[in-house]
Amino acid sequence: MTDETYKISMALYDFVPVFCFLIGAVFCVKITRLVLDKKYRVLMTLGCVLIILGGGLQAAWKLLNASLQLDIHWMSQAQFILMAFGYLGMLFPVIRLMRERKLTISSSLPAMAMWKVPFLAVMTLSSLGVYALLGMISIRKRLWAAAAGFLVAFLMVLLMGFMASRTQTISLQWFEQSFNTLGNLGFALGSIILYRAYMKKHTS
Repeated sequence: MTDETYKISMALYDFVPVFCFLIGAVFCVKITRLVLDKKYRVLMTLGCVLIILGGGLQAAWKLLNASLQLDIHWMSQAQFILMAFGYLGMLFPVIRLMRERKLTISSSLPAMAMWKVPFLAVMTLSSLGVYALLGMISIRKRLWAAAAGFLVAFLMVLLMGFMASRTQTISLQWFEQSFNTLGNLGFALGSIILYRAYMKKHTS
């Protein structure tokens, strides 16, 4: 990170992808309630809560930094742990959804403090797995708009992973937050469409 300081506008913008993810998370939890056993419902709910908490703490830290010049370090760093376990929690219910028709799953998943590296790896691979499998479920159900939404989410994770290795200037973080927002909008759109398909199937 450079010596540039955050602006309140950027800090507030950081809450947008969190809100977009929240929308998608609500519908993912609804799907598990329609289809899966209690243990998977708990995992999906807990995973989504951890991800939202991690993103919310990061955004709150940035807002406090921009408005009051407070640097509560743990709020910024906690996101790596919370989101790593969060996406891992989401992954197992999504794998179970994928196995609804006993399809074979092909696993092909594509400068920072060292302690963050394993959490970032788990977070990235788990989120890629979640979005890829949700996309495959959407394709199986011929929900092309949902599949496109999950594809956008998948691609934005890859793009943000690439950008994370670059020097973190303020201008670069505007791009990162925009890509994060776009990815979570894709996730929200896909989740809503997929939920409607499950709801139609289980209430007809």
